[in-house]
Amino acid sequence: MSDSRRLVDGIARGDAALFRAFYDQNAERLLRFVHYRVGGDVALAEEILQEAFARLCADPGAVGRLPGDAMLVPWMFGMLRRIIADWARSRARGRCISLDSLDPGVQEALLQGEEDEPPADALAHPQMQALVGMVLSLLSPVHAAVLRAKYVEGLAVEEIAVRCNASAKVIEGRLYRAREAFRAAFAQVRADLEAGDA
Repeated sequence: MSDSRRLVDGIARGDAALFRAFYDQNAERLLRFVHYRVGGDVALAEEILQEAFARLCADPGAVGRLPGDAMLVPWMFGMLRRIIADWARSRARGRCISLDSLDPGVQEALLQGEEDEPPADALAHPQMQALVGMVLSLLSPVHAAVLRAKYVEGLAVEEIAVRCNASAKVIEGRLYRAREAFRAAFAQVRADLEAGDA
């Protein structure tokens, strides 16, 4: 039996030592993945990570169906994305943030027309960054990744194309669809915030 099969089978059987080894080896990068997507809230990121590992323990049979440990980390990333999306929907639905609770500059940026460019200081504000992270977590991984590459990392379309092993034309189309998806999701979050103050 290969080491990768032994790890997956061991976690599926509830082997605490193998689970701990997997946790020790991967928790830090999984936490970084979550931390960025919840606007830098360390406590929330840790809570979401613990929820993912709790789900892993609660359904070890799902792990047993994986072909090897090479799939275990992507499986965890997928689970984290689902938990973050659930959190973001719940937060918007529960009106945990109200428009009145936001910085006046962020409020103004949210309430201005879609065609107007928000001021740089509003875009850089931590509250706006948290809202953007929440919206990104609602998008498909493909759309979120291309938007991060373009607007967070500052990569040119050609550089993203090389990274994604695709043509620049494909990336331009992907960016267009990703921006449209972001606008729609952001508009919904903004509407939820405004409704929360009604």
